[in-house]
Amino acid sequence: MEQAADRILADWQTDTRQQLCEGFAALLENVGTTLVDFAAKTESLALQTNFFDAQQILERERARLLKDFCEQLELAGSRPPEAKPLVGGETLSLLERDDYERSVALGTIAGNCVQRNQQNFHALSQRVSALSGGRRCEIDDLPLHPREITACLEKTISDLDISSKVRLVLFTLFDRYVMRRLDTALSSINEQLAEAGVLPTIRYQVRKPTTATSPSSTAPGSSANPSSAQETEATPAPYSQARPPPGAPQERFAQEDAPTAEETMDAITRLVTARREQQAFSQPRGRVQSGVPPLPPEESRREALAALGSEPIAREAAESPALSVLTDQDNKIVIDRELLFRVRNTLKKQRALINSLLGNNKVLNDREQNAIEVVGMLFEAMLDDQTLPDQLKALLSHLHTPYLKIAIRDPRSLSDTDHPARDLLGRMLQLGMRWVDPERLRSGLYPTLQHCVREIIDSPETVDFAALAEQVETKAAQLGQAQKVSEKRALDAEKGRTMLSRARETAESATRALLESHALPAPVRIFFQTVFTDYMSLLLLRNELNPNDPKCLEALNAAVRLIESVDRSDVPTAQQAGESLKQLIEVLLPHYQNKIDMFLEHLEHTITSAEREQPSAPEMEHAAEAPAAAEQDKEPIARAMEVAPGTWFMLQERPDEQALMVKLLWSNPHTHHLLFVDQHGLKRAHLSAQEFVQHLDSGSLEPIEIQSEGVLARLFSAIKRRLESSLAKETES
Repeated sequence: MEQAADRILADWQTDTRQQLCEGFAALLENVGTTLVDFAAKTESLALQTNFFDAQQILERERARLLKDFCEQLELAGSRPPEAKPLVGGETLSLLERDDYERSVALGTIAGNCVQRNQQNFHALSQRVSALSGGRRCEIDDLPLHPREITACLEKTISDLDISSKVRLVLFTLFDRYVMRRLDTALSSINEQLAEAGVLPTIRYQVRKPTTATSPSSTAPGSSANPSSAQETEATPAPYSQARPPPGAPQERFAQEDAPTAEETMDAITRLVTARREQQAFSQPRGRVQSGVPPLPPEESRREALAALGSEPIAREAAESPALSVLTDQDNKIVIDRELLFRVRNTLKKQRALINSLLGNNKVLNDREQNAIEVVGMLFEAMLDDQTLPDQLKALLSHLHTPYLKIAIRDPRSLSDTDHPARDLLGRMLQLGMRWVDPERLRSGLYPTLQHCVREIIDSPETVDFAALAEQVETKAAQLGQAQKVSEKRALDAEKGRTMLSRARETAESATRALLESHALPAPVRIFFQTVFTDYMSLLLLRNELNPNDPKCLEALNAAVRLIESVDRSDVPTAQQAGESLKQLIEVLLPHYQNKIDMFLEHLEHTITSAEREQPSAPEMEHAAEAPAAAEQDKEPIARAMEVAPGTWFMLQERPDEQALMVKLLWSNPHTHHLLFVDQHGLKRAHLSAQEFVQHLDSGSLEPIEIQSEGVLARLFSAIKRRLESSLAKETES
């Protein structure tokens, strides 16, 4: 049995190392996105540069880092255990702040893993002890224990020239992508050993991390207790799906799931509670309401709803600076930053008024306090979001008080994605971003959203959220169908203009080739440069720009006979060729008959009496400059043509105007122009490749990404990151 158990342990270690390497590969794949997200949200240029530099370093070193980490894991278990520091000895590392912070962070990650898997570690240590003859076995004596795995990470990244902030981001992702895989592996080895008969009666199960424990058991900022640190661990950015590195087997790399709405809201709730306790901890002693116990749950909910339904709150909401957007029927409503700032302050005043109405002798339950704070942060995040139209922000700001009431009555409205109130708000944000056009409000989704907001304000207790959501979806679907029709018209019109332009250029080129080697009278040249060129342009349009079409060749042959006979002063042949050309042209251009008749009537006099014009020599100077100019244009053309049609941009045509969403509909491969349409599929801009690049470089045209996760989920993720950052700063101070 011992041999079988040893083999099981050896195979488990091999498979677990593989799983951990796959997790580290997923980390390296996603860390760049996280760092770029951090850089985009920081206000410090130095920090932005820091994150961008780190992203480039990690991308460049990705293959080496993965190789080194896998090698460190292979060595894990074969190295002698490192001596643990004496009590108080670790304080010497305070002399090196970065080393100390790194040690604390890695210790916290290992402690979190132990906390999550206490029963599994206990069972595995008992089984390993039994296999080793009863020798006492601690967690650090087990194969691939958490401290050993975090040590592998530390050795792998020790020589990277990255800042401590970037290292903390790496540690956070390491916990999610790598250490979480160890949780599953621990459960697996216990099952295998039990089935092999090694202490099969030990009960074990994966203990889920607690979600309702208050972090108040330790002082704010303390990381001595692993479970407390677990509850406030950072998740810096939304996670994309993990992909294997180049050359790795595709099927071995599982996709990492993004946090669910419940997980995000659970983290936000814990962070809000921690921040509130931290703020209370830092307040002067006289201001802390330590002697006032929280109200019972039902009474707390009743008191909060009474405050929200009071006359002062109703009066404050009625005096909102954006009240006109509820009833305005104009096709264009101008919302400036000053107005949005005043709206934000109004929402803050409403929440402060709620607290004042409750008085100092009443402390709401955590659930009600969290609901008020989270809803307030949600609407502030909405007002700060740069991708949402200002008109949409001002309109939806009126839902602040109704959604406070909804969240207090039913906290699931914040975390349950299927909750009708949350679902409606998410749809209004997502579809409003897409279909609220600041330039044409009445023709978009705005009137429907106005109706929904008024319905919710008038009767938040009885409103049918599902019916309103259906109205929003139906209107958005209608707009989508109309947009497709408009886009097709815009594209067909642009392609038609392009075909006409190309046909005209081809016809003019053919005419120049016919005339360039002959001395001809001016009326003949004018006839070919006008009537004949128009005819050839239309002929090419009808024959898909094919100059070798039989009808095109027939017209060119008749033109050649006419030109050569005029050049030889052969009047009869010229008149005969002119009549043949007339019959061809009149089929497509009957309204040109008078012009052709007049030309033929005076043809004999033109040939015998008019002064001949010699063909002009090509301009050599311009011909020499052409290749140089073409070379200069090559780079912007390449940049413009590689942008995929369907990409959305924010277009700022003038600094004093609001930016508009536009979509690249078509990149013309012939003229190198780019066609942009607005949200309704109507033509908005037509830029050359050079103009497009200039707009990109100046920032007046900025690409945006319509994220599939939804605006509401993105706002909650932003709230979570903001809380984590706020707690970290307060802890440092």
